[in-house]
Amino acid sequence: MFIYVVYTFIAIIVFIISINYLRKLHWDAIHLNLLNLADEIKGEIYRRNFMARPVFHGKYKGYELTINFSSERSKSGRNNYIDISINKKVMKPFTISSFEWLKERNDSSLDEYKEMKISGEMKYGIRKGSPKLFSEDIIQSIQKLHPFNFIFAGGTGVLMEIQCKNTAITTKHPYLKERIELLYSFLKAIE
Repeated sequence: MFIYVVYTFIAIIVFIISINYLRKLHWDAIHLNLLNLADEIKGEIYRRNFMARPVFHGKYKGYELTINFSSERSKSGRNNYIDISINKKVMKPFTISSFEWLKERNDSSLDEYKEMKISGEMKYGIRKGSPKLFSEDIIQSIQKLHPFNFIFAGGTGVLMEIQCKNTAITTKHPYLKERIELLYSFLKAIE
C-alpha cells in the first residue's frame, strides 16, 4: 500500500515538472519572437523569471509601445490574448469591439454598440457616443486589422487586443510587426 502512495506522489511531481517545463518552452519561444521584433523596433523585453510572461517595451515612430500577454478560461477552453498599446493620444475617445467577442463574454452592453458596415463576415460595433468613424479609409483600416477583440482609444493612448490560439505562432516575425504598423496606420487615418 505504501509503495502505491510513493508512486502516486512521484507521478504527481513528474506531471507538475513536465507542465512547468512545457510552459517555460512556450514563453521562451515568445521571448525569442519578441527579440526578433526588438531587432526591427527598438525596445527591451522584460521577464521576471524563467516561467513568467515576457513584456515588450519600445518605441514606434516616437510613441511608447507595449506588448503584453494574458489568458483566461472560457466555456470553449483557454483563450490567449496579445495586448498592443501605443501611447498616441486620441482627442475623441472611442471603443470598437468585435460582436463575436462581446457575445462570447455574454456582455450585456451589446445594445450600446452601433454596427459598423464592414464587408464579409466581420461584425464590429462602435460604442454609441463615440465619434463617427465610418469613412471609407477608416473602414478599410479596420478590415486590415481584422481579427481583433477590441480597440480602446482615449487621451492616454490606444489598446488593441488580439485573440490567438497559439501565442508562440502568432508572435512570429513579421506578423506582430505588421499588426503594429496597421494599428498605427489606423490611428493616422482617424486623426
